[in-house]
Amino acid sequence: MFEEISTSTRLKDILKSFPELADYFLDRGLCGCGDESLDWTVERAAKEKGKKPDEMLDEIRRRIRK
Repeated sequence: MFEEISTSTRLKDILKSFPELADYFLDRGLCGCGDESLDWTVERAAKEKGKKPDEMLDEIRRRIRK
């Protein structure tokens, strides 16, 4: 499944398949009750947090592989 994750994948869809990533998103201020950021794509989340989309995508994939 992690190969299917791209910069256009929504964070909430990633969390449905990989709930263990909740802490990763929380640590980056991306996952809270009533927070619209879960509707963001990886690309938008990265840009909002001042990161490059491909770097965030690589980090998400690394964490999934663990």
